[in-house]
Amino acid sequence: MDRIDRKLLKRNSDGKVECRPAKRIKKSESAEDDLNVQNNPILIIPYTWKIEEVIADELHVAKYVVNDVIELLDQENTIPFIARYRKEKTRNMEVKKLYELKESYENLTVVKKKIQKLGQTIKTAGKLTSDVINTLSNIKTLDEYVELAAPFKPADKRSLAERARQLGLEYSALKILESKHCDLQTCIKPGTKGLSNLTDVNVGIQRIIADVISKDLVLVQQINDYLQQSDVRIESNKSKAATKKEIDETSETFNRAVHHINPNLKFENYYKFNMPVRLIKPHQVLAINRAEQAKILTVKVIIPTTVYNRFTSFCENKWVRSQINPDHRKLLETSYNDAWSRLLEPQFCRKIRSQLTKTAEKASIDVFVSNLRQLLLTPPVRGKVVAGIDPGFTHGCKVAVISPTQDILHTTVFYLPYKGKSCSNDKKIRDIMLEYRCTIIGIGNGTASRETESLISKMISRGAFQPLDVKYCIVNESGASTYSITAEAAEEMPNLDENIRSAVSIARRLSDPLAEYVKIQPQHLGVGMYQHDIGGNKLSNALDDVVTECVSFVGVDLNTGSETLLRKVAGLNKTTAKNIVEWRSLNGPFQNREQLKSVKGVGPKSYEQCAGFIRILVHDENKSKPSEKETKQEVKRKKSAVNTSRNYLDMTCIHPESYNIATSFLEYIDEPLENIGHSQLINKVKKFSDCSALQKLADELKCGLPTLQLIYDGLSHPLDYDLRSEFQTPLFRKGLSSFSDLKAGTILTGRVTNVVHFGAFVDVGVGHDGLIHISNMKRTTLHIGDRIEVIVQNIDCERKRLGLMLSRLL
Repeated sequence: MDRIDRKLLKRNSDGKVECRPAKRIKKSESAEDDLNVQNNPILIIPYTWKIEEVIADELHVAKYVVNDVIELLDQENTIPFIARYRKEKTRNMEVKKLYELKESYENLTVVKKKIQKLGQTIKTAGKLTSDVINTLSNIKTLDEYVELAAPFKPADKRSLAERARQLGLEYSALKILESKHCDLQTCIKPGTKGLSNLTDVNVGIQRIIADVISKDLVLVQQINDYLQQSDVRIESNKSKAATKKEIDETSETFNRAVHHINPNLKFENYYKFNMPVRLIKPHQVLAINRAEQAKILTVKVIIPTTVYNRFTSFCENKWVRSQINPDHRKLLETSYNDAWSRLLEPQFCRKIRSQLTKTAEKASIDVFVSNLRQLLLTPPVRGKVVAGIDPGFTHGCKVAVISPTQDILHTTVFYLPYKGKSCSNDKKIRDIMLEYRCTIIGIGNGTASRETESLISKMISRGAFQPLDVKYCIVNESGASTYSITAEAAEEMPNLDENIRSAVSIARRLSDPLAEYVKIQPQHLGVGMYQHDIGGNKLSNALDDVVTECVSFVGVDLNTGSETLLRKVAGLNKTTAKNIVEWRSLNGPFQNREQLKSVKGVGPKSYEQCAGFIRILVHDENKSKPSEKETKQEVKRKKSAVNTSRNYLDMTCIHPESYNIATSFLEYIDEPLENIGHSQLINKVKKFSDCSALQKLADELKCGLPTLQLIYDGLSHPLDYDLRSEFQTPLFRKGLSSFSDLKAGTILTGRVTNVVHFGAFVDVGVGHDGLIHISNMKRTTLHIGDRIEVIVQNIDCERKRLGLMLSRLL
């Protein structure tokens, strides 16, 4: 039985309880809806959109695929795991698009939560109507949410409008706004600040009306629409402070040497800059922002007068009536002019700047992520002894020689000729190279790099290292000094000076770039564009994601991988990586992936996510040797609890969940597990390279084609296969050219060191990177590490700028 309101119950003449009819109250349908909304204790916004539909339209992906990916994300699966081992559900979606889908899903989820909370806040304030709910239900972005939430935020008590309200002028202001009669003389209170005369009263009412107009949701939306159709421009000029500084610097007392390296010159393109907002490039936005923050530029957004004219027309149509009092009409006109100049125009200018910055930052992050991926996937120099040189004048050039297995063989310091001091280093360098049979030299690209390169180049040209065929390479040393003073570096190289650690890092960046670069905070690697100007966690999260992606897809040897490298594997973290290293030192090398489950902190989910990205490669020392600290009972208990038998599939990228299918595949081609990586097995596997043959086998084995394709890839590669071998190798040289020797038309070969929106920077061996402007790239997409041939276009010796044109990819 339905519950009956006790207020409707009464006793009749016989003493029995009966229900009396409730009084009928006539209301309009809208008013009834608003009352129901206010009385409803639990507010649920009836959204007009669904997350999966919005994402499907935005990314042009089938709705059912979006649903499957969202389900995988809700199950706390990592993107690398989804991309590699759930291709049946993602329909082979690219990693980049998976990250975009994840970001959209997270943003839309946040929007829904914020809208729900805002609706409850508005309801509590008694301002929730069916119109507001309709508006709430259509919001899809955080920008839309911010605009809607603004009118419902608690007013700032220090605002001009709020001060006027505190004086009791709101009632009169709303009367005038509704074109109703109102005698303002009654508001005058002599001796009260803000009410002492009619002028003060008019000013207070004007501020209240301006505030109301600026928060009108329909008006704000109309202006947004007008701005989308208008030629809004951004203008920048040299600031007075920058002009004054330059005047001071060119005075007689100023050192002219400093003038030639004036850092402000890099922004001279923006001293008289004017461009439509819709055409401005991301790098231009970030450059203007940086110069404005440094007080080099003054920046303003120019909104065309047509937008203001449409604004005034809207205000007149909505609030100005024909029968209105002439004085009130004049007050209304003053109010909406005040609303535009003081509130709305600055608000929309800030919004336009904010949107430009967000778009530019996103583009900058995309460039950084792309560049970082190329840098991390640089092929390692395998099987070579490598010498790393961290150049310097005052403290000398630090040298570290490392073995093919990253062990430090030798360290020393030599000095370059500096400030008139002569030094003889040839014999010292030659003896080190010959003693350790070192044929590869990595020279850091910092201070004194050019002088060090010249020294090594001259030694190579006169045969100083004979019979060794020595080559050198310029290495990006960004972040090496920062890492060398960290606690992690001190723990890894406790007996080395901080300066020598930088040389070790430079050498290892050639020997195994991925393992070394993951130790550095990605922001310090110097392959981005204005990355240090980007605030918040977006950049760091995006960079962490790409590091995890690269480390996972390349794979990590569970028995040799460092703690720093292991923590970047999908499914692992700082704690589990530390526990793995401790387990390894206590129990000896891992014999199979299954043993990973016995590591503290590695539960079923962690194991599922990371298992396919780790390898158990064969090593001579791979015999489980327990620590002396363990008792015989502990060893016995562990051996009985953990399977220590070898599984040869652990050496591949095949996930343990697919081992039964992989075993069936091997049985089908009549090959044992022990032959994995051998040429005989590889040749048999490659007979299924045709897609139709692989599909037929997938049907027989009752598995999806993407899963079988992954098994095929894992079995068709030799055990030493490295994903990075498919990328461009570092560019090694035996000699160098001089900047002064260059002339227009000279053809050079070089390596791309950085890619930005306006072009690509190229190391052509003259000590300063040249720039290929995007207009000279012949519609070719370049990546970090690409080896190319270029033609010199123009040379600016004073500013050390070199303009290049792409000739061809090598």
